[in-house]
Amino acid sequence: ESETGIFCTVTNQLSTALQRHALSCELEHQAFHDDLTGLANRRKLEVQLERSLDTARKQGTTVAVLFLDLDGFKLINDSHGHSIGDRMLSAIASRLTSRLRRDDLLARIGGDEFGVIVRQDRGAAAAEVIARRLLGSLDAEFEIDGRRLKIGASIGISTFPADGDSAEELLRHADMAMCDAKHSEGDNVAGFNRALGDGMRERSKLTLDLREALGRKQFSLVYQPQVRCSD
Repeated sequence: ESETGIFCTVTNQLSTALQRHALSCELEHQAFHDDLTGLANRRKLEVQLERSLDTARKQGTTVAVLFLDLDGFKLINDSHGHSIGDRMLSAIASRLTSRLRRDDLLARIGGDEFGVIVRQDRGAAAAEVIARRLLGSLDAEFEIDGRRLKIGASIGISTFPADGDSAEELLRHADMAMCDAKHSEGDNVAGFNRALGDGMRERSKLTLDLREALGRKQFSLVYQPQVRCSD
């Protein structure tokens, strides 16, 4: 009886330990993954990016960050509803994943925004090749509940060490480059450069100055008459 009791006690303890481990794994998965698409979330992207940067510093290699924003996704949500939009996001995630290498990481970092870590061993040009491949994956239409839907994307690229030394800086610069790609009529790829960063800062300062001037009522309206000399 004592041996049976010991066996039951050990079994119960092992079962409890396994349940706790399973719960811990589930909580960790929820903390680092997107519920809708199953992709990594922004938190995991930032953690993995810091690790990739540490490795790149030791090995003297490069790392690229891609920031992808869908063009016109809000119109699809507004026209067909969020349920269709969610299913399309899942389909888009599958297509993007199929165009990446095994050691690259795709994450959903916002509503219709995705981030990619490209661990590079073939120079900076590899990032643009992958970005073009991701755009190409969206060329074919999506069929959701009998609806044929089409969407494009804008992608910005920043690279370590040329464009930044930290995860935060690289993500911010990739976001700037994405905005530049979107301003170029969308469905395009753009790389970060220092002039782009200077331009963004100038626009940001101008916006703040304009808001301050409005608040202080520093604008005045001037009418300029237009005169035609002939009459």
